[in-house]
Amino acid sequence: MNIEYKELPDHYDFYIDNEITEELFRTLRTEVHNKVNEINETNKNNEKFKQYFDIVEDCKKQHKAINFNFFLTSFGGSIYSMFAIYDLIHELDENDNNITVNIICSGYVMSAGIVILLSSKNRFCTPNTTFMIHDLSSCYWGKLKGIEEDIEQAKKLREQYFRIVSENTQFTKEEIQRWLDCKKDYYLTSEKALEKGLIKKIIK
Repeated sequence: MNIEYKELPDHYDFYIDNEITEELFRTLRTEVHNKVNEINETNKNNEKFKQYFDIVEDCKKQHKAINFNFFLTSFGGSIYSMFAIYDLIHELDENDNNITVNIICSGYVMSAGIVILLSSKNRFCTPNTTFMIHDLSSCYWGKLKGIEEDIEQAKKLREQYFRIVSENTQFTKEEIQRWLDCKKDYYLTSEKALEKGLIKKIIK
């Protein structure tokens, strides 16, 4: 039987550095799933290898944590693609599969980028990153009944967006309501983002 031991790399890097679109989500999903499948296949081979050569010290390395690093820089984009990417990364972060998910922000993370940032527990940024949270933007046309239905859907999406923000940061529901009432974009420095729990650490 020909069994080959392969040591896994300790990290994989992914880049979210463009407008949040369906195409970005599909590309990211393919990249992530390919790496997860590669990890699973390698671990399966390692287990077979260990059965025959259980005294080999290197086999212990198969259980080391692998970092999935998501580098995030975005002005925002589609709210539906935002939630799709959030679910993709959040599932990785929650599953017990020896994968540690890190999100590293730089430059600017705004609008839809904020929810993607909150998909992981491990959130970092460089010192001069700017963050921005605001209400949903949209436009409608067509028959009145259709517009009314679109507005109701927009309210549900807004509720989802700000629920994720309030559950994963130190921002209160009262603070969020004040932003909505003022109808303004809310900008944060990296220091303020750290203070409010949007990120966990500023890295240099």
